[in-house]
Amino acid sequence: MALVNRQSFSEQIIYAEITAVVVRTKLSRPSRRLKVILDDTKETMINITYDPQSHEEVLQGISALGNTLNAIANPPDILSACASILNILSHAHPIAQAAAMIVSLPYTLLKNESDFNDKIRQLGNQIRNLLPHLKDISLIMTSESLRNIVIEIIRLIIQITRFIGEYLKKTYLGRNAQILFANSPLDDYLSKLTGLDKDLGRAIQIQTAQLVQKIDTRHLMEGLRKRLKPVELAELDDGFLEGTRIKIMERIKQWIHASDSKNIFYIYGSPGAGKSSIASRIVTTLMPEEVRIRFFFKRDLDSLREPKLIWRTVAWQLADLYDEYRLYLDTFLNDKGRTAYFEDSNLSQQFQDLVMTPLQDLKDSFRNYPRFLIDAIDECDPKKKKDRRLFLDCLEKWQSLPSVFKLIITSRDETDIHKAMEDISDSIGLLTGEEADEDSIHDVQIFLRKGFNDIEIQPGESDIEKLTAYASGLFIWAKTVIDFVEEESPMQRLAEVLSNIRSVSLHEGTNGKINALYGQILYSIVKPLTETERNAYEIILGSILFAKEPLRPSALEKLLHSIDGLQPSIKSVDIRFSLRKFRTILRVSDTDDPLRVRHVSFGDFYFSGPDRIRKAIAAYAKVREAEAPSFSFMLPIEHDANLMVASLRAMNNSLEFNICKFPSSYQMNKEVPRLCDQIPPALIYSSLHWAEHMQIAIAAKANILLDISEFLHEHFLHWLEVLSAVEAVSSGAASLLIAARTLESIGETDLGYYCRDASRFIVTFREPISESIPHIYISSLPFAPDDSPVAKTYRPKFRNTLSLIAGRMSRWPRVLQVVVGHKATISSIIFSPDGKWIVSGSHDETIRIWDANTGQVVRESLQGHTGAVTGVAMSRDGKCIASSAEDNHIIIWDVITNKPLLDPLHGHEEVVTTVAFSPCGQVLISGSRDKTLRMWERATGQCIKVITGHTDHVMAIAFSPDGAQFVSCSRDKTVRVWDFATGIGLWDLRGHKSSVSCVVISPDGKYIASGSDDKSIRIWNSTTGECVVEHIHGHVSGLTCLAYSPDGRYIISGSLDETIRIWDATTGYSLSDPLQGHSSPISSVAFSRDGKYFVSGAHDGTIQLWDAFTSQNQFSVSSLDRCSSAPRASSALLGEWDPIEPVDYIEESVVSLSPDGKYIISSSGDGSISIRDAATGQTLPDTQVRGHTVSVLPVSFAVDGLRVVSLRTRQIFNIDDPVLNEKPLALLLFPDTGKISLKTKDQSY
Repeated sequence: MALVNRQSFSEQIIYAEITAVVVRTKLSRPSRRLKVILDDTKETMINITYDPQSHEEVLQGISALGNTLNAIANPPDILSACASILNILSHAHPIAQAAAMIVSLPYTLLKNESDFNDKIRQLGNQIRNLLPHLKDISLIMTSESLRNIVIEIIRLIIQITRFIGEYLKKTYLGRNAQILFANSPLDDYLSKLTGLDKDLGRAIQIQTAQLVQKIDTRHLMEGLRKRLKPVELAELDDGFLEGTRIKIMERIKQWIHASDSKNIFYIYGSPGAGKSSIASRIVTTLMPEEVRIRFFFKRDLDSLREPKLIWRTVAWQLADLYDEYRLYLDTFLNDKGRTAYFEDSNLSQQFQDLVMTPLQDLKDSFRNYPRFLIDAIDECDPKKKKDRRLFLDCLEKWQSLPSVFKLIITSRDETDIHKAMEDISDSIGLLTGEEADEDSIHDVQIFLRKGFNDIEIQPGESDIEKLTAYASGLFIWAKTVIDFVEEESPMQRLAEVLSNIRSVSLHEGTNGKINALYGQILYSIVKPLTETERNAYEIILGSILFAKEPLRPSALEKLLHSIDGLQPSIKSVDIRFSLRKFRTILRVSDTDDPLRVRHVSFGDFYFSGPDRIRKAIAAYAKVREAEAPSFSFMLPIEHDANLMVASLRAMNNSLEFNICKFPSSYQMNKEVPRLCDQIPPALIYSSLHWAEHMQIAIAAKANILLDISEFLHEHFLHWLEVLSAVEAVSSGAASLLIAARTLESIGETDLGYYCRDASRFIVTFREPISESIPHIYISSLPFAPDDSPVAKTYRPKFRNTLSLIAGRMSRWPRVLQVVVGHKATISSIIFSPDGKWIVSGSHDETIRIWDANTGQVVRESLQGHTGAVTGVAMSRDGKCIASSAEDNHIIIWDVITNKPLLDPLHGHEEVVTTVAFSPCGQVLISGSRDKTLRMWERATGQCIKVITGHTDHVMAIAFSPDGAQFVSCSRDKTVRVWDFATGIGLWDLRGHKSSVSCVVISPDGKYIASGSDDKSIRIWNSTTGECVVEHIHGHVSGLTCLAYSPDGRYIISGSLDETIRIWDATTGYSLSDPLQGHSSPISSVAFSRDGKYFVSGAHDGTIQLWDAFTSQNQFSVSSLDRCSSAPRASSALLGEWDPIEPVDYIEESVVSLSPDGKYIISSSGDGSISIRDAATGQTLPDTQVRGHTVSVLPVSFAVDGLRVVSLRTRQIFNIDDPVLNEKPLALLLFPDTGKISLKTKDQSY
């Protein structure tokens, strides 16, 4: 940008004097060349006398420095320098010209001059060294302080240029130079320039640190985004009209700035009263961006109706605005145990950790206090009433925050919300109907006038007044009228609306006016259509309304066109044309924006049922309801069925290998830009929601099974590509479990099993699949078990992947999920009676409730105990939870409110160890370290009876299914059976050698199973007290817990040895290897209601969900006959008669089976004897005996199964202590019985 050519009187004198020097001075030849230079720089000398008019002029000048400095860099002689300078001064920017003057002229003209000139040269050299950096610095300046320093340097250069010009002029004039420069500012200039140079260095360091911090902040925010997964929020639609709601906005403004007001402002009103419009205006006018925190609930968006997402979204916004909060949040989430925080915490806990605590702690560090707005809280998911209640509890807690943290809430005036808000907030109601105030009526009139003016029609004054009066403060009615009238034939439609408003009395309910208008709109849509078109339009509208998230027009079209054979054929209808007919009730843009209803009131109207819709249409058409033209009113399940079919067929038609065109298997998803661009919106929708629609609608479309089979067997891995790209891999596992349950419910067990296997595939390989799409095929498929249906289906299709020689898992891990949330030992864990929840008690003094399908916390933890929780139980009706604790108390909790029903129950003198509800649910029994049991009345909390008999701590209690009896176990080594009615002991069960830690009763009530610190399980006949299965051994430490499967066929046990075992409940045979997963002793186990899963809790504070069946035939014992075979053979065989499975390769072995069928003993070629578990074939720990010198020895079990005999060496050893005993004195054979007797010094066998 050229500098302005304006000259002051003094500058004109300078110009004249320089000209005089040029004309009068006689110069040598080189000086004549310089004369030419000076002549050409007259204007330059004048121009650079001016200060730049703006920073932009300075920065533009800096950009010209590069070429200038290159041209004058150390020329070989004065003539070359002059030529370069002449060229520069002819074409360059004034600042570049000034640089050339400073750097070159003192050097070439004054190098042989006095000390004074040496200082000028010093100044020029300092600038010469500085100038090359200025251009580079100017390109990266972000700091305001650095920018200011650079500009100051340039201004100083301009001042120095003036001085040099003055000096040159006076030098050529000659006479008074010494006098003129006696008090030279050179030292000043040098000092200033040196200071600015140092300031520049410091500013660069500061900016570098700031840039590094910004980079760190960006990385930190990226990490927080991944952990928080906040909802992406669009701005609210601003339907606010200037000149309306003036008093309301003024009141809110005053509230925001008032220091003594409540910190919540509640705006409520009926649907369509204008709440969201006011919220939008508040955001844009009263909440500056630097303090704005907001969340908008939207009923038609999964992410925006989910209460659990609100506080993590608020946390993300706070972290984006406030450095202090960002560091707090990062530290909090990085703490030990926070890796799965959002999966394991509920709404209330998140509010406490992410909002309450940090806002209280960081209050004094905020430079500006954040302002919060939550719009339409009534639109949070209506299916999640418990979460809504928790959310309202969070809002009630907000009042305890400092008053500077202002929260604005909008909502419909619904009872539970109003009750929660009325005492803790300032509020204002947007009144409609008969209660509408003058301000609301006036504002609606302004809105109507503006709306009609925009569509260029002018209703008469009386018509405006009629419409205003009818609207009664209902903005959505006024807006819908304008949209409807604008659609076509405005004057005619206006006349129809005016005519229709007279029939309002025909409509019931508070929403009668808006329903009447919606009836008129639907009538105008369907009236001109044929029956086929009406049905097609209904399918289109229903698909939009029943979609799980708003569909884009392109996605809607793709989905509906994929349904072959749909009647009526949607292909015969122009979907985009039909959408234009729905503009009054839907948001339909000219682009491909998602389709949404204009206002939730239309959804309320449409879902209210056919009768109300027909009534509204008939009232407008002035005909009987049966004669009113309308839709056929498909059932909701039919719309879901259409979307189910559409989703499956869209996937089968569009999914393909490498759908995202992934460039290389060496790259991660995050390294590939625009990864999702190749995936059509319809395919994304289908991939995310097909199972949800199937869960609802499978019964309506029996012929869909082929589509499901095609999807699973042809496109499952392609589907995972899409889920990986859209970061939804975990949801895929949940979708498949939904599909499995749905298919199994209609008898499709094979497809259901395939879905479960596919879900296991995702759970097992979730991390590599989520990180990089190619690793579905590289790091997942090759490692799946050989017997996995997914592996069998897809490995042959991808033969070029890894072929493993070793390392492939033999079966899926049994652990399905690890649930983290408790901070200490899990002491007790149960399933709710309906199987939907898992309830856990912990030594962290809390009780938690988890979703049994997902492992997610479903509500706030129950807190009230002041000691470790030791036991939990749930009433059969599912309404109450009882907990016992080390504080010697019992608390009965209301499941709905999460609060105690009664005061804590007192009575026990020591720790209460266990608690159980009677089957009738009206009585509670507790056991304690005080050696007693107590009966409590559930309704009153009164102690009915104290039961004594045990002589040590009571450890566990269990009820018979009919409630007639209950059992208890104790550290006194006994199990006692009690009569429930009288509390009298029926008998003691004795046999354990140590403390009995756990006891359970079989589902049919016939058997009692007990576990002990003596490492054994015993099974007793509940009627006779006889021990029917003794010495079930396997654990290497004491038993802690037991559970029967629902069908009574299996028992699971947990132990201090950190393992879980599964047993045949009839024989006591072990049915699997020890299950390992916990890192500390097991404390509690429980079977799911359907017996397919079980859960375990442990001292490591985790809950683990296990698959009880690793294959379809797992634990299927068809016969109790077992066989062993190996005389002089190279393998041992065991199992049912059909099939027989090889256990292991045993070189030259002799094998024998124990009398109870539990163990196999073998002697092998190396002279050793080994004992193996007959169920698994695994060598038992610490049972390999060496000491023989003979290679292969006959071996056999003693009759009691506890000792083993080596017949050739006549030695014996105990199973529990595998050390060879001394040689027996005699070995006797009894031919008549075939028995062998060994006699040692002290006993016979």
